[in-house]
Amino acid sequence: MKENKIKVFLSYFFIGTHFLIIGYLFILKNKTYLTSEDFEAAISIILPLFTAILVMVFKFIKGSKYKSLKRSKKVSSIYTVVSFFLPTTFVGILFYLIYLQTSEPLENFGYALSFAETAFGIYMGLMIKDLFEPQSQ
Repeated sequence: MKENKIKVFLSYFFIGTHFLIIGYLFILKNKTYLTSEDFEAAISIILPLFTAILVMVFKFIKGSKYKSLKRSKKVSSIYTVVSFFLPTTFVGILFYLIYLQTSEPLENFGYALSFAETAFGIYMGLMIKDLFEPQSQ
């Protein structure tokens, strides 16, 4: 698979899923499935990584406005699998933790979300930086 296809897919995926998560949190709070404390904890934990990813994606978009996205190098299959697996797993875990909090509340919801964000955030940050930061030649 070509690198730019991965970049475009992940751009849509990250932005779309994080808006879904944030919207989901707002809906859960309005329907009183989440307490105000849980809502505030979730938003304050999720927004920083989302913002960092958004900045990298927008920098990529801004930097490639005059470049053809069709010209791109092909990446290895293991790189492609990891590029899709990590973000999908990360988003799945976020949704699962939020769902769990609404069905059978966790005593340490904020800690669980923080742990997931930190553990995956490190790897996601490395991957996002590698994909979206301009390559020096």
